[in-house]
Amino acid sequence: LRREARRAVMPSQITIDRERWRDGVEKLADSIGAEVYADPLGAFVIRLQPVLLGEPVLVIKTGDDGTLVDGDEELTRERTYNRVIVEGVRSDGTPPVRDVVSDTDTSSPTYYGGPFGRRPRYYSSPLLTTVGQCTTTGESLLARAKGMQSSITLETVPHPGLEAGDLIRAELPDGRRQLHIVDSFNIPLRVGPVQKISSRSVELPPESGG
Repeated sequence: LRREARRAVMPSQITIDRERWRDGVEKLADSIGAEVYADPLGAFVIRLQPVLLGEPVLVIKTGDDGTLVDGDEELTRERTYNRVIVEGVRSDGTPPVRDVVSDTDTSSPTYYGGPFGRRPRYYSSPLLTTVGQCTTTGESLLARAKGMQSSITLETVPHPGLEAGDLIRAELPDGRRQLHIVDSFNIPLRVGPVQKISSRSVELPPESGG
C-alpha cells in the first residue's frame, strides 16, 4: 500500500457490518481528507484529495501544434455545494464535534453568498472526534463537490504518463482556458485511437431565468 500524504493521521476505529469499501475504506479516507484508489499496476494509493491549484502537468489545446481532437462538455449544478457542515457523533460517550467549511473565495463561481447562492451539504461520521478532523473532512468534501458536476470529456493524442488526480489545463476552441482534475482515462493499445479523458473543473453554467 503506497501512501501519498504529508503527514500520518490515525482515524478512530469503527465496526463495518456491510459494505467494506463504501462504509469502511471510503469513510476512513473522508475522515482524513484523502481518497483511495487502485493505480494501473493494481497497487492501492492513499493520498490527499486533489484540488484545482498549482501548475498543470499537461496542457491540451487546439491548433497546429495542439493535441486536442474533440471535447464534450457537460455543465450542471446538481450535487454541487459551496458549504459543508460536518459533525462527529459517537455512541460511546465521546462529546460531539462540529465545524462548517464554506467557499470563501470571492473570485470563485461557487462563492458562498455570491450569485451561485447558498447550497450546503451535511455530513456526519462516528470517525470524527475533534474539530480539526471535521475541518479536514469538510475541506476535502468541499473541494470535491465544487467541481464534481462540471465535467468535460476530452479526446486527445494519447499521453501514457497521465494519472488519475493529475491537474491539466484545457485550452478550448472558443478561447477558454480551464484547469481540470483528471478523473479517468483510457490508454489505447494500438496506433490510431484517441485517448478519452474525463475530468472536472469549477466552471459552472449561468443561472437559468425564472
